[in-house]
Amino acid sequence: MQITKFALIGLTMLTLAACNEETAAACTAEDAQAKMGELTARMTELGTSDPAKLEQFSGKAAELQTQFANVGDNPQAACDAIDALMAEMQ
Repeated sequence: MQITKFALIGLTMLTLAACNEETAAACTAEDAQAKMGELTARMTELGTSDPAKLEQFSGKAAELQTQFANVGDNPQAACDAIDALMAEMQ
């Protein structure tokens, strides 16, 4: 159930990151998609190895989804948010 929830969050974030076709940003939509793949893999790993830790980050992942709803098509913001969450998960 949790993995499905994170997969839906990931797909939403990928869709929002892919909306921006500009390449002027340091982080492109493709970069954001790659980072989202890494985040999804990490969450899946936590689901099997440390469900309590996964539960700890489920709220933060929901906040991240809200943040992307507000920034829309800004892949740099997507990369920054993903990087911050990944750092916390370490």
